[in-house]
Amino acid sequence: MKIKGLRVPVIVIAALITLVLLFGFNVFYREVRIEKPLLDGVKQVKEVKDLKLFNRDGKQVLRVRLGEVADLRRTYIAVREKAGQVFGSRPYMIEIVDNPSPELEKIYYNLQFPLQEALVRGNFTEMKKAVEAETAPYGVEARVYIDQENLYLQLKKGDHYLYRIFPRYLEKNRVNVPAVEVVEGAE
Repeated sequence: MKIKGLRVPVIVIAALITLVLLFGFNVFYREVRIEKPLLDGVKQVKEVKDLKLFNRDGKQVLRVRLGEVADLRRTYIAVREKAGQVFGSRPYMIEIVDNPSPELEKIYYNLQFPLQEALVRGNFTEMKKAVEAETAPYGVEARVYIDQENLYLQLKKGDHYLYRIFPRYLEKNRVNVPAVEVVEGAE
């Protein structure tokens, strides 16, 4: 069939082949230039038990399941640095998967006011005392770390652990530092 001298079947086949090649190149590029280096790099962090990379609303999400960690701040920074080497300036998000118990969730709920107040007012010494007062009666091991960017809370009792990371400053259009989200028991 010809339309104004053009062979439509040839054009359609050429368009389909072009689309297949572009899609194939995109999958290959993502696998070779992003996923493999990212997964290989992050797996070098010994506390990482499992990880998945997926797209949500146009943003890359790296879901990292952590085992028990001695220092949440150090572990998070190691994961973030490995991810940053691959993503560069492209926006991404890190989701931390922990293993909380209902008891740890309750303690975390009770700690929200001193944690948020410390982030706003900067009274970190008072926050530390509040964390110790809330966790000690339950025999929960609590650690709080602070750096220039985040406040890190880790609670542990038995085989359960809860990790939370709070940004200290909220800046608009901050591209190279990932957002952090904690997902409890996500698959």
